[in-house]
Amino acid sequence: MSPVESLLADVETRWRQQGLKLAPKASPSALRDFESRFRVQMPDDFSTYLLTLGGMAEGTWDEHLIRFWSLAEIQPAVPVEDGSDYFAFADWSISAHEYAIRLSTPARPDVALIGGPKPRIIAPTFSTFLTMYLSHPASLFV
Repeated sequence: MSPVESLLADVETRWRQQGLKLAPKASPSALRDFESRFRVQMPDDFSTYLLTLGGMAEGTWDEHLIRFWSLAEIQPAVPVEDGSDYFAFADWSISAHEYAIRLSTPARPDVALIGGPKPRIIAPTFSTFLTMYLSHPASLFV
């Protein structure tokens, strides 16, 4: 089992322990269509997440009021000065703030908190974000 698959298994276990309903998993063709439509490339850890878990069903959130979105809900968040775009993939407390991943720059797939005047990077990769989510969720609200 790869490190990201292990993280995703832990996330799925946590969600199931909370009785959360999951969204349908993304299909490989849906991922390709998304990447083509937005002219981006998803990092392997993020695409593996969408193919493995698919996010949470609408109206579902975890014990910290975080909701991970399905592929159909992921959307451009905020363009930044260097031309790279962030795509929102989760929110906290019904979008009081959102979590977004930079997809247009494969070498810098950082995750940022969206909700202030500009994105604030909170993790260098989606895998790091998941690790923080599982072990120190309070660090996602800083």
